[in-house]
Amino acid sequence: MLPRVGGAGFGGKQGGMNTQTGFSDLVRLGGIGRIQQNNEVVMRVKLEGDSVEQGGLYFRGTALDTFDNQAWSRARTGTKEPYVRGEREFIQIDQPAGRDSLSIQTIYLEPLDTAVLFALPKAVAVQSSFPLIEKDTYGALTFRRNYERVSYKVLSDRSLPDKARLRLDNNAYGPESQNYLQLPASYDRRIFDLAYSIASKEKNRYDRAVAVEKYLQNNLGYTLEQKASGDEPVADFLFNVREGHCEYFATAMAVMLRTQGIATRIVNGFHGGEYNETSAMTVVRASNAHSWVEVYFPKENVWVPFDPTPFSYEAASASTGIVGQFNEYVEALEAIWIQYFVAFDNQEQRSLVKTLRNGLVDYQARSTLYLTHAQDILAEWWKDARGDKGMQSSLAAIGYAVAYIVGGVLGILLLVWVGQKIAKINFWRRMRNRVSLQRRDSGVEFYERMQQSLAKKGMSRQPFETPLEFAFGVGSAEVVSITEKYNRVRFGDEALSPDEADEIEDFLERLEEKETG
Repeated sequence: MLPRVGGAGFGGKQGGMNTQTGFSDLVRLGGIGRIQQNNEVVMRVKLEGDSVEQGGLYFRGTALDTFDNQAWSRARTGTKEPYVRGEREFIQIDQPAGRDSLSIQTIYLEPLDTAVLFALPKAVAVQSSFPLIEKDTYGALTFRRNYERVSYKVLSDRSLPDKARLRLDNNAYGPESQNYLQLPASYDRRIFDLAYSIASKEKNRYDRAVAVEKYLQNNLGYTLEQKASGDEPVADFLFNVREGHCEYFATAMAVMLRTQGIATRIVNGFHGGEYNETSAMTVVRASNAHSWVEVYFPKENVWVPFDPTPFSYEAASASTGIVGQFNEYVEALEAIWIQYFVAFDNQEQRSLVKTLRNGLVDYQARSTLYLTHAQDILAEWWKDARGDKGMQSSLAAIGYAVAYIVGGVLGILLLVWVGQKIAKINFWRRMRNRVSLQRRDSGVEFYERMQQSLAKKGMSRQPFETPLEFAFGVGSAEVVSITEKYNRVRFGDEALSPDEADEIEDFLERLEEKETG
């Protein structure tokens, strides 16, 4: 009924219009400040799991390593590793450190002027309709832009080494890290002196980075006005105007740490967003554009984020009161439209419409047949009851009617009595589960029951695992057997036999009894 039409929406981008992000291989100081004055929606993010915080999120975009006093660029622009989508739904692009810190985001991205895919760091797998995703040397993900709204799901490993391990990481940098120590051919020596006076008091790389971060947060002010200028705007920012936006804070920290021999790079992305309780999504706008710093720890082989921008920094706030509530509902409707129509797969939509149409036509035909038959029976009975065929036929028709009414009442009472008796032996649940197992073509219900039971025992299937990979990892023959039946029903379009349904139900009941026991 409602066609999927690319970038359409209530306030959708029409005619190929894009939101300007400022993300490219070259970013000149001051660019993000201009972007932050734009309040257009960039993306909507749905986070899975109650434990994942909704605010204070950093959506990583692109990283840059070379600074010339005016702009940041990349030393390695052509190095990209392709990841092609195969049979598995997820494109795995990295290995997670563990399962405890994994988080899943579903991102609905507006048409942008960049091919970058934004995600919480670090992204380890992506699920999407993209045939190809590329990852560059700096960890940025890109796709083939189509100038329409796109949706994708990201699995991110947000774990980092604890502070004690980072404080012990004083290993020397190798040749591959030299571009992250690069400084402009000439720069104001006061930057080195300031960094030395702050960092030399600390004994390790991590505490030096923290000291510079805190100095910038506590001693300089935040403003979107373009105040710093000249041939060396960072020096002007640090020693003269002492105010700037996130790009200046991030650049100042990166350069100051490099003067002390600490490898750094700046990252451009988005920070925060407005959480919409109605749609349960975080709305990220261009005004949430942000820059921060990543510091490299060679022993741990990890980039650790730091944000020197003062905590008083806030993107454009949402409206409050009645206007704010109205805007929240409008935004929720827009999100629902994008989630269930714009981002809904074409094939799935056609399949859903076809199923609904066939079901309605079949229901209408059967209902008409039943009503016609019932009308014929009632018309025949009424002829008999009013005496068209004689007094004897009339009495018989009335007697049959009374008998049917009395029998119906007694039948209802009997059903209530039997229902009360067998409720104690979980008969209804067993019958319902068996019917579901036999007739539910997708096989989702019994497999989801098994997953829920195993999850309560601390064994949860991760999005990058296939059902059989998870089953073999659990190490249970019953779990493997049920998973194989699930795959056969789900993908082979086969039905379970009664014996198989009983076998699965018995196993699931044993699992559930162990949970309650």
